[in-house]
Amino acid sequence: MTMPEQPSYGSAEAEVDAQAEGTSNVAQAAERLNGALERLEALVEQRAAQEGNLTAEIQQVRRENEQLKALLDQLAGRVDVAVSRLEEVLKE
Repeated sequence: MTMPEQPSYGSAEAEVDAQAEGTSNVAQAAERLNGALERLEALVEQRAAQEGNLTAEIQQVRRENEQLKALLDQLAGRVDVAVSRLEEVLKE
C-alpha cells in the first residue's frame, strides 16, 4: 500500500508554491473583476442610451398630445356653434 505524499509545510519550496498559487488566484480574480466591470459599464451605457431615446420619444408624444388637445378645443368650439345654430333653427 502506498502512502500519499505528505505536504512539506514550512519548507521554502512549499511557501514559494503557495505564494505563486495565491498570486495566480489573485490575478484570476482581478481578471474576472475587470471583465465584470466592463460588462457593467457596457450595460450602464446601453441603459443610458435607451433612456435618452425614451426621453426623446416621451417629449414627442407630449408635443403631439398638446397639438391634439388644441385641435379638440377647436372642434369643441365648432360643435358648440353648430349646436347653437341648430337650436335657433328649430325654435323658428
